Amino acid sequence: MSTLESRLCSVESCGRPFLCKNYCKAHYNRWRKGADMTIPVRGTPEARIKPPCSVEECDRLSRVKGMCAMHDDRRKSGRDLTAPIRRYAKQLTICSVHGCENPPQARGLCASCYQTALYRGEINPSGEKCSVAGCVRTVRTRGMCGRHYARLTRRQDLTADFRRDRGTGTYERNGYVQHTMPDGTLKMEHRIVMEAVLGRALHKFENVHHINGIRDDNRPSNLELWAKPQPNGQRVDDLVRWVVETYPDEVRAMLA
Repeated sequence: MSTLESRLCSVESCGRPFLCKNYCKAHYNRWRKGADMTIPVRGTPEARIKPPCSVEECDRLSRVKGMCAMHDDRRKSGRDLTAPIRRYAKQLTICSVHGCENPPQARGLCASCYQTALYRGEINPSGEKCSVAGCVRTVRTRGMCGRHYARLTRRQDLTADFRRDRGTGTYERNGYVQHTMPDGTLKMEHRIVMEAVLGRALHKFENVHHINGIRDDNRPSNLELWAKPQPNGQRVDDLVRWVVETYPDEVRAMLA
């Protein structure tokens, strides 16, 4: 190894090999720019050790110009550096909802749980309650909580309970009530009621209409049976023959 290769930077505590004028590359660039040669070079052990914030009684580590991040922000905005800094509670690492392990985004909740709580009306800065009698959820839209507003758009009964009793079916997103049959298949409640009234199974081309437009009002008096045979366009003879073959009891009752 030559003598030149064994020489180190002339700056005290710098163990880097020299590049030019007895300086390493970093200190040589500082020398050319007239910068302070005593500041530790980035990447060295000395540079990784940050001194505390220069503001009195601040125990945070310095970040810029000898100040921590908070005091540097105050300096930029012209605020009082001596004012006490608010101490926040320990931040949560997971969502506060039981069983959810996603990172929190707002109010201790993850993004999904926060949207769910917002939809249910559990979060509202104003604190105004839903206008529907007996509802304690906070307002989200048009004086109603998220659930009651969804019922309003679907023309459902606003006074009905959100959860139906076990074995009485579940609400679908479109507002209809469906049941799980013994064979595991799903069937709409209005079709079940109409089949019980007629005493037979409905054909695929038959559908049940709600007279008052409320999709979960499945009283027999509120249901009508509609039929839409295919194809739409037919000869009169074929259509009459189809009606007689499909609805013989109804035809006899009308001709009696």
